Amino acid sequence: MRVRLSCVVLAMFLVPALAHADGHKADLFGGITFGDGGSTVTGVRQAVAFGTKVRWFDFVAADIDTRFGKHDGAALTQFAWHVAGGRFTLNPGARCTLFAQVIGGGVYTNDGTNTARKNGSGAFGFGVEYAFGERATNPPGQPPKPQPYLGLGFRVQYDYITRAGAPENFSRVSAGFVYRIPKHLK
Repeated sequence: MRVRLSCVVLAMFLVPALAHADGHKADLFGGITFGDGGSTVTGVRQAVAFGTKVRWFDFVAADIDTRFGKHDGAALTQFAWHVAGGRFTLNPGARCTLFAQVIGGGVYTNDGTNTARKNGSGAFGFGVEYAFGERATNPPGQPPKPQPYLGLGFRVQYDYITRAGAPENFSRVSAGFVYRIPKHLK
């Protein structure tokens, strides 16, 4: 387990050095999230992904959410952290992009019965993102090629969360704002 965790931490530090895909260094997401799985939960979610040299692939470095609600009439708190994975963009550089992602991490659930559970988990999801910002410019001296839209955008995303050793898995739907950080800040 320590070796895997060390590899994940090392990758989190190395990937930004390999970054700078299609004109963006990273994207930051923040929004609200809703979940199910026999529960009614609502909360907040945030995520950070780094662009890579492969135009259609981003490295998801952190995807964290906290939700509160009820399960079978009892108070429920759920915290999910996913710290390594990939996002595959189906139409990079467009104003409206579609993506799919796979990330790994864990889920902590406390349903008020003094039996809090912590499980490893995987999240498989897809979404759509609409950019409000302007298109990035081509670097000087480079041949012209389509550049992505940067700045503020809006994202809607669905994820299916599988938990190791837990009898129930769950879904989450998130919506919020995303900010794509340009490769070269002026």
